Amino acid sequence: MAVDYRWDFHFIWQYSPALLKGVLLTLELTAIAVVGGTVLGTLLAVLRTSRVGLLRWLAVAYIEAGLALPLLVLLIWINYCLSQISSLLTFGSFTVAAIALVLNLAPFVCETIRSGFATLPDDYALAARAVGMSEWQTFRRVTFPLALRRTLPGLIAHYVTTLKLVSICSIIAVPEIVHTSSAIISREFRPLEVYTAMGVIYLLMVLPFTLLARFLEKRFLVKN
Repeated sequence: MAVDYRWDFHFIWQYSPALLKGVLLTLELTAIAVVGGTVLGTLLAVLRTSRVGLLRWLAVAYIEAGLALPLLVLLIWINYCLSQISSLLTFGSFTVAAIALVLNLAPFVCETIRSGFATLPDDYALAARAVGMSEWQTFRRVTFPLALRRTLPGLIAHYVTTLKLVSICSIIAVPEIVHTSSAIISREFRPLEVYTAMGVIYLLMVLPFTLLARFLEKRFLVKN
């Protein structure tokens, strides 16, 4: 027999300012993670192909560790363990979340960029060198732009995943959407409406990026 439950979404509107703050904080953390993770991931991709053995080894070690460690483990370790090493390594929950998200995203960016370079035919680089371009000019003007075009859809997919992973940061009391929604549930005792509203919010945030990834895949990958 079905439970006679009466849905009521009217109270959601009174919490719209709090939910909006959660959305903005989620987007802010995502932006920081995307910029920081992309920069660090690109640096790792360069170091992985370095001729200096120590740099290459350190990059590979970090990439393998980063791919293996779940974001939840990073959050807990940075939040609770670093402060035990030194008081200078004590951060607020927002900073901890930003650091963990960047460290978590960077290895995936690195591997995506590396795969983009690996799929490029050698003819591009050979043609660039034939017209007198240096190794750096070939990388900056030819191989890197072509690899970026090939990897953009994959990168955006990782960015979308990062947007959704921000929800895990609620475990260290970052007031993003999930944490804010949990606070509303504890006051109103109507989890079905709150979780439904939260699902709609995530759909509205994620769908534009998903459509963008599909557009870029058709725009760039098919033509290469």
